[in-house]
Amino acid sequence: MHFSHLALRTFATLAALACLNVSAKDPKPAFQWQPERSKSGPILIIVNLDDQLAFVYRNGIQIGQTPVSTGRHGFATPTGVFSILGKDADHHSKKYNNASMPYAERLTWSGVFLHAGSLPGYPSSHGCVHLPLAFAKNLYQITSAHDTTVLITQSTSQPSDSAAPVEQLLGLAQAEVSREQPGDGIVWEPDKSKDGSVAIVVSGADKRIEILRAGILIGQAPASFADPNLLLPEAIYLKLAPVPGTPSPDWSAVDIATAEKADAPQILSQLQLPPAIDSELKNLIVPGTLLITTQSSLSPDKRSSTDFVALQANAAPPAKP
Repeated sequence: MHFSHLALRTFATLAALACLNVSAKDPKPAFQWQPERSKSGPILIIVNLDDQLAFVYRNGIQIGQTPVSTGRHGFATPTGVFSILGKDADHHSKKYNNASMPYAERLTWSGVFLHAGSLPGYPSSHGCVHLPLAFAKNLYQITSAHDTTVLITQSTSQPSDSAAPVEQLLGLAQAEVSREQPGDGIVWEPDKSKDGSVAIVVSGADKRIEILRAGILIGQAPASFADPNLLLPEAIYLKLAPVPGTPSPDWSAVDIATAEKADAPQILSQLQLPPAIDSELKNLIVPGTLLITTQSSLSPDKRSSTDFVALQANAAPPAKP
């Protein structure tokens, strides 16, 4: 879901897997790749710019960790929530002398990729996220375009388990809202994108909810809050796949700003939506569905503030000059 116009079981499990976790003060480890720890489910990739580390989670379980090299001075890697727009195992740069970019996974149409590249131990790229070659190959084999969420943060952020945020949202959908007439500000056009993963974005600045499928905007509606001064967290929530016979939370949560557990129940208990959107949303909540809350405004071109991409939506690539 580059959204071309923007998991976890018990995270005590992560503590048990402490060998995969490092702090910013620890030396950079060689990459680790253990896909057998979770063999199926939605994938979440977190890149920490300060730490120069990336983590891979599948269905809320950490299966990989690696040092990275991101954008050097003047070529900053953008922070935000992205999805993979496209993949090319033998990609070459159109900007930089046909440079080889093995196992490239596109995050933006402006040319930011995950790909195999040099790792000098500090930010050195033109904005891309460089990975070790073997790690990039492994990652390439398990990701899917428009179905893999990539979170790039300045500082360390790790997922935690979460109460069911979207279920809470839907449970409040019948709440009385402000005096809009039926249909005011409500758009529902599911035929614009019939397949692909779903992202639900709630903007505090706009007091609006948007629904995208495969990065295409298919619905929006006004949203209000019981507390008009409420500030939404910059947070993401990823719907997990159930594991038969195993009790587990339904959602993975990351508070992007604080790197702490995102408190979905407290925030969403104040969210009020028009009833018309309720039944439509219920049918879209499946493993891999992404909920994003942000205080930023969702501008049509980026759905982001200038310094953090809340959601880059899935538009066609720009025309070549």
